[in-house]
Amino acid sequence: MKEEDKKNKNVITSASVDGSCSVKISEDKMTAQISLHPSQHGGKPLSLATVEEKLALAGVVYGINIDMLKKLIMTVEKTKEEKEGVIVAKGTPPEDGKDGNIQYHFSDDESILAGSKEYDDRH
Repeated sequence: MKEEDKKNKNVITSASVDGSCSVKISEDKMTAQISLHPSQHGGKPLSLATVEEKLALAGVVYGINIDMLKKLIMTVEKTKEEKEGVIVAKGTPPEDGKDGNIQYHFSDDESILAGSKEYDDRH
């Protein structure tokens, strides 16, 4: 075996790995954290569409900071460093409501109707 063949035999080739992400929802369901994993060795890079799809599948539909998410994805792909537990969405806590009421836009006083033919026929 040639010396060059021996060297090539010891080379480890790494398979390409697509970028990925995972979403974690807080117990109170008011915040969403995301962990981003960059593509490796020519794999498919993370995209905003992929991350938005993951968020939607996790039920996150409100309060997503898209601008921050775009920057985060670009940083992860550029540096090839993972980012873990970054808060990307915050919900708005519910507020106590106000009891409903009925507001009449007419008089409900039957004495106004007294003397009319329809009222007299019914009473």
